[in-house]
Amino acid sequence: MAFLYDEENQCFSMELNKILFSCETECQLFASVAERLAKKYKTRLPFIAEYIVGNKEFLETYGEMSKEDFLIMLEEMTIPWIFLKENNSGTIAYCDSEYVIEFCFHGDFEEFNDFSIYE
Repeated sequence: MAFLYDEENQCFSMELNKILFSCETECQLFASVAERLAKKYKTRLPFIAEYIVGNKEFLETYGEMSKEDFLIMLEEMTIPWIFLKENNSGTIAYCDSEYVIEFCFHGDFEEFNDFSIYE
């Protein structure tokens, strides 16, 4: 698969395993990274959920929630949007009807930081 230019969002994007990947420049390296991350996403999802539900801003917005309950809530959200960056990192965004949950990841969803929620 290859990234295609998305006029509306002014970036290159492709969908793999119900995840929308995007990047600023078309690059074969990003295509291979997207394919690798699409394969690892499901197994890393419990760690991602744990990071999200333990975040102070998430607790203030959604209240206390188990990672299992968050995973159920995730099924109702739009597909994840992963924006790939240089240095083996990127940003993940999840959207529900009211909020966007966004944070940065490094490696194969091994480290997370810069968490934010906005309308």
